Amino acid sequence: MFSSLRVFLIAVTCVGGAKVTVAQDTAPLQSHVVVIDQERLFSETVFGLRLSKELEAASRMLAEENRTIEQMLINEERALTEQRPSMPPEAFREAADAFDERVTEVRTAQDRKARIIAERRDAERRAFLDAALPILGGLMAEYGAFVVLDLRQVFLSDDRVNVTDEAIALIDAALGERVTPAPRPDWLEEQHSATQDDAVEEPLESSPTAPAEN
Repeated sequence: MFSSLRVFLIAVTCVGGAKVTVAQDTAPLQSHVVVIDQERLFSETVFGLRLSKELEAASRMLAEENRTIEQMLINEERALTEQRPSMPPEAFREAADAFDERVTEVRTAQDRKARIIAERRDAERRAFLDAALPILGGLMAEYGAFVVLDLRQVFLSDDRVNVTDEAIALIDAALGERVTPAPRPDWLEEQHSATQDDAVEEPLESSPTAPAEN
């Protein structure tokens, strides 16, 4: 009986030792497919963090500018409304039409600025991915992979084939912020100054103001 118990304990010890050996194996899992979270790859790298801060600052500046313009237009509208009783009907109609045209021009200019921010984000993302491709290719080779899938397109996978953390570390070490940026529009180049661009460079008070005629 004791000899049988001794054999059993030896067997258990051997199995336990085998498990420890597997747990200590740090070699990359060999897989023909690896997965990357593309959003994290962009937003959590040094380059992505820098760009996010820059574009968030531009968006805040645009929002503040929009609020300022809105208040100026409201003041113009109120001023001309108060002048309406003393104005000939034709003069008021012309002023109202001019005000409407002015509002449309300003809205178009501000919408264009919002598009510029979005387009710059897209252009920077493309430049980033172009610079990161050789690094991702090296990571693929390390895993013996033939395909890299975006995590958003994967229904189920083993976490061991998710190489996002490794990719972020490698990209930061190789690139940092040293990615050739997309050409920056004048408006974003000058955003650090408090001046307004051509959409609001003329005092809004100089434009006629009026609500739509009842």
